[in-house]
Amino acid sequence: MFIFQTADAQVVTAITDTGPVTYQVQSGGATVQLTIVQIANTTNGTTGTLRLELWAFPSPYSGAADIGYVMATYQLGQLTPDTEFNNVSEIVPYTSPPNGTWYVALLITEYTGAATDNGYTPNKYVDFPNTLQIGPVAVAPSISSEPQSQTITAGNSVIFAVSASGTAPLSYQWYFDGSAIPGATGASYSITSVQGGNAGTYACVVANSQGSATSTNATLTVTPAVIQPTTLRVTGPYTYAVQPGGTSVQLTVVQILNPNTGGETGTLRMELWAFPTPFTGQLENGYVLADYVLGQLNGGTEYNNVSEIVPYTPPPNGTWYLTFLVTEYTGAAVDSGYVADAYANFPNTLVVGPTTPAPPGGGGGSASARLINISTRAQVGTGGDILIAGFVIGGSGTETLLIRGDGPSLATFGVTGALAVPSMSVFDNTGKVISTNTGWGTNANPAAIVTAAASVGAFALPSGSADCALIATLPAGAYTVQISGVGSTTGVALAEVYEVKASGTRLVNISTRTGVGTGASILISGFVISGSGSEQLLVRGDGPSLTAFGVTGVLAQPSLSVFNNASMVIASNSGWGTSANPSLIASTAASVGAFALPSGSADSAGIVNLPAGAYTVQISGVDGTTGVALAEVYEVPTP
Repeated sequence: MFIFQTADAQVVTAITDTGPVTYQVQSGGATVQLTIVQIANTTNGTTGTLRLELWAFPSPYSGAADIGYVMATYQLGQLTPDTEFNNVSEIVPYTSPPNGTWYVALLITEYTGAATDNGYTPNKYVDFPNTLQIGPVAVAPSISSEPQSQTITAGNSVIFAVSASGTAPLSYQWYFDGSAIPGATGASYSITSVQGGNAGTYACVVANSQGSATSTNATLTVTPAVIQPTTLRVTGPYTYAVQPGGTSVQLTVVQILNPNTGGETGTLRMELWAFPTPFTGQLENGYVLADYVLGQLNGGTEYNNVSEIVPYTPPPNGTWYLTFLVTEYTGAAVDSGYVADAYANFPNTLVVGPTTPAPPGGGGGSASARLINISTRAQVGTGGDILIAGFVIGGSGTETLLIRGDGPSLATFGVTGALAVPSMSVFDNTGKVISTNTGWGTNANPAAIVTAAASVGAFALPSGSADCALIATLPAGAYTVQISGVGSTTGVALAEVYEVKASGTRLVNISTRTGVGTGASILISGFVISGSGSEQLLVRGDGPSLTAFGVTGVLAQPSLSVFNNASMVIASNSGWGTSANPSLIASTAASVGAFALPSGSADSAGIVNLPAGAYTVQISGVDGTTGVALAEVYEVPTP
């Protein structure tokens, strides 16, 4: 590229040119024919050496200094007074300009000894009306993948990324709350240790020579880091009194004191629990009957004579041991971040309804209750870290199922980092692929999938989305659903199996094996019980025991929690041998065909007896550890 400048103080001879003026690139593109009818010297002096020059400019040439490319030149010579060059037509070497849209001009230049352009100065020029297009047309940037909002615990890292298309080169500039971030000029922006001051909105402007595009705002929410619980001094008596009508309860304690000389507790809460055995301070299966948020306590301060009437939810039928807990928010992975600081067991049991077994007691569920939906949300990796969900159909006959692998549609529910293009395969127990799908609209029956989803209460998939779905009619047996990312991409996905129609069969087991992360990347499995009565289930979170099956990188100490559809913890365990009934758990596992857990292992397990409703099983690592885990839910047969 050259800078074409005018001659300032140089002397230029007055000449005239007569058209038409043309140029014609020859076959093969290596030469061009330059044509002009006449160039005349109408002065009394002799010209400097004259030359024809074919130029490409980014805008129409106006005779002033400009930047452009010389495509061809032809040296004519000098003209004495009142002489001319007639019918000039010469084929000369041609050099194409770079890709782009160019304005072409033919210049008649004269050697004047100027300091630029090898001493030649423009004398006359002709702009051609049509532009010259070389290569593809330059395209302004457009955003193809937006940065996603994220919630991050303080001290952890975060990455925002954007994908854009358009003519290269593309430039990037990230903004925080509307201000440019110095040095943040890549397709992604990361913060290695997130702090409270990083909370806000992030966006990226992508630009090229044709314009710019601005991404949507991604919001970073920063949650406090996990803290150590405070040693509180709680003075009784503790009391509870269910109020007339049975929908509220009065919780009372004399004093809650923070005896430390400095510092502040996390948020404190009073909780009334029902357990199947007396509470010992360890994680245990049970029901939260009532809770009340107190607030925080500075060192040396206390709450005195606390007495509050709060909503009350009775436990299911059975005999229960009640416990009053004072819990503190520490950001832990269980019980919504709360851990027990102090507790008191009440001496008398609570009997609700007929004295039938309650969680996690043994027995069996009502025959009219059944599993009708299973789902698992997890981070999908590559290789052995893809999402693998299993299910078992019991009985005889066939089961018609709606099976889905959701990725991009999860963004509607605030899920960040969703798997953009999932691919789903269904395998039988011999490892044979019996059905696959990538993009639910590519099915032969997308209308039937829409109808089935509506009939079972599944959320609608957007038309044309990359989510996966299929309908399969299967006999009794064991099956797995595997979800991976097209092109080895990664992200969060949701595996779902819905019972559409059954003929002598029922879902009797679900399982999911995947990598367990932290925060939103823990393992979350869901299931729905339909019918009347209750369903007894064996729920497990396996980690270290998986090494016996050749699984590497296992979660060393999984923590298991079961939530109802009100997001209340109804059962929890960390270390199945610490539960009140490890022998029952072992015998039940044998009866349903589950592999035995080693005695004293850190795997988690519990038996729950649940009424109809929607539930989730959440598996995380104790103290924020990560690794591969297996979530299992077995239907316990009625004796």
